Amino acid sequence: MSQPNFLQVERSLHNAIAFVNKHPSLLSSKFYKDSLTTSSNRFLQMTKETDLDYRNWRQLLGRQLLAFKSIRLAFSDLWALCDEHAYDIPKRRVLYTEEEEVFKLLDESIAFLEDKKDQWPWIEKMYALLLELKEDAKTRQKQTKRLYQAYTITVKTRVDGYQKAVSLVREYVKDAREDSTHLDGFKDISFDIVKRLG
Repeated sequence: MSQPNFLQVERSLHNAIAFVNKHPSLLSSKFYKDSLTTSSNRFLQMTKETDLDYRNWRQLLGRQLLAFKSIRLAFSDLWALCDEHAYDIPKRRVLYTEEEEVFKLLDESIAFLEDKKDQWPWIEKMYALLLELKEDAKTRQKQTKRLYQAYTITVKTRVDGYQKAVSLVREYVKDAREDSTHLDGFKDISFDIVKRLG
C-alpha cells in the first residue's frame, strides 16, 4: 500500500472533517468527528513547527557558510599581504565548506601572525580579524548544530502525527463505508487519487 504525501493527508483530513460536519447524524460522523478534528489540528501544528524549525536551521546554515566564506576571503587578503612583504605563511587552498580544514588553516595562520604582531600594523589587524572571524564561525557552527538537533527531534513528532493521521483517516473510511459511500463528498476523503478520479 502506497503512503500518501503530506498534502494528500492534509486534504483528506480537511475533506473528512467537512464531510462529518455536513452529515452530523451519521453514526460514523458522531464517532469520528472529535478524533478527526484533533488529528487535523495536531498534524497542521506539527507541520508548521517543523517547517519553521527547518527554515530557521537553513537560514542559520546559510549564515554559517557566509562566516566560513569570510574566513576564506580573509585568507586571500592575508596571503597577498604576506607575499607583498615576503612572509612565508602556510598556504593551501581550502573550500569554505570544509569546516575542519578551514579551522586548521585558521589556527596555523593565527599562530604564524601572533609572533609578528608588532612588526607591521597590518599584521596586528589581520591577527585580530582572524580571531574575530574564528569566534564568529564557531558561534554560528554551534548555533546551527543546536538548531539542526532541535529540527531532527520535532520532525519525529511530525512523522508520528502524520502516521496517526493516515491511520485515522483509513480507519474512518473503512468504518464509514456502510453509511456514507452513497453520499456526495465521501470519495474525496480517499488518499488514492487514481480511484477518486476514476
